[in-house]
Amino acid sequence: MKNGMIAGAFVLLATALAVVGWTREPAEAQQVMVYEYAYLVAVPRIESYDVNVARWATNPEDKEYLTRHVFPYEEGQSHYDRQVNSLRKMNELAALGWEMHDAEVGLLRRRK
Repeated sequence: MKNGMIAGAFVLLATALAVVGWTREPAEAQQVMVYEYAYLVAVPRIESYDVNVARWATNPEDKEYLTRHVFPYEEGQSHYDRQVNSLRKMNELAALGWEMHDAEVGLLRRRK
């Protein structure tokens, strides 16, 4: 009788382990999102911004970084012009994968 109870307990334990093993989903590796950040900047005139960048950034690496991570757009004469210009620039950047991360400071990001 004692052997029958032990055998029954083993069968019950094996069945429980098999059910748990079948219902468990395989562990997935956590995917880490890596982002690249940039800025959207309102400037009075694009031409003067380009002149200032040429003057500020004397190293070619600095110029390359600024052209890849700082996106200027013209403010325009009115609030409406500024909105239209910023939305046009955002549409261009969205086609390249950029999305607005913080609108107050003009911070953009895209997944690497």
